[in-house]
Amino acid sequence: MKDKDKSRKPKGKSKDKSQKLRPKVVRDSFTMPEQDYNKLKELKARYLANGVSVKKGELLRAGLHALEQMGLQQLLAIIKNVEQVKTGRPRQNT
Repeated sequence: MKDKDKSRKPKGKSKDKSQKLRPKVVRDSFTMPEQDYNKLKELKARYLANGVSVKKGELLRAGLHALEQMGLQQLLAIIKNVEQVKTGRPRQNT
């Protein structure tokens, strides 16, 4: 029988409590007008042109933080200009 070296560390990642725990993430889907979706593409390209790679989710979250910093009147003025769309998935043409 082979002797096992008990001083060896187990394979895999060690769970060091001093490491920060990642926040829980939630996966969601939503509908938006194509014009707004294209704005995400434009913003991504603008950041990339300045050497910063950003994901759509990061842009949306950054927008939430920016909205949070606005005053109520400014926020209401912006929300008035946002087109309302039907919720749910569009029908499949079969």
